Amino acid sequence: MRLLCTLCFLVQLSILALAQIRPECDTCFNELELGIVLDSSSSIHIDEFYKAKRFLREYIDTFDISPNAVRVSLVTYGRGVHDQDAFFLSSYTDKSALLDAIEQVPHRATDYTSTGAAIRFMREKQLNDASVRQGVSKVSVVITDGNSQEPEVTKDEAERAQGEGITLFAIGVGHRISKEELENIAGDNSRVVPVDSFDTLSTITKWLSKETCVGGLGRRVG
Repeated sequence: MRLLCTLCFLVQLSILALAQIRPECDTCFNELELGIVLDSSSSIHIDEFYKAKRFLREYIDTFDISPNAVRVSLVTYGRGVHDQDAFFLSSYTDKSALLDAIEQVPHRATDYTSTGAAIRFMREKQLNDASVRQGVSKVSVVITDGNSQEPEVTKDEAERAQGEGITLFAIGVGHRISKEELENIAGDNSRVVPVDSFDTLSTITKWLSKETCVGGLGRRVG
């Protein structure tokens, strides 16, 4: 009997040890409509833009991309919206094609920061009622390195998006953008994400994935 109890105790210890070293699964399984809004103005060097795209690829890789799970749209902007480079929720239905599409997005480097216009495009053309699935959560991630030239337009468009049920996250890269503008975009300080540089974007990948998964009422396995 003593031997049996000892064996049971050792088995329990082994199970606990395995649970402690079990790696966390980084894939979010849910239904989510995700809109990426990416600054491509001239204040962002081309190498920094590539780093932003690399971050987006790492971030998107944490989702189950399919017609019945997570769908992704993307728009870049600078002096106005670069609609010629945009893609929509129905454009790419598998992860490999989506990641390739992000890699191919060009850096236009125009001398203006039309954040409000880009949020409007996302709301009206990409995450609009005709494009999204009924009852599926809508989340948008805005990445920018500077204040917009029309901050009131940016604030108004963000509020309109929020009013239509879109949860916004504002990622501010570097020190040229004010916290006030980021808060106006996100509408909630908990969704404001300042990072020091494009090199440190990767430090928020796991956090942002978790938060957008929760924002989409998804389930994370791990």
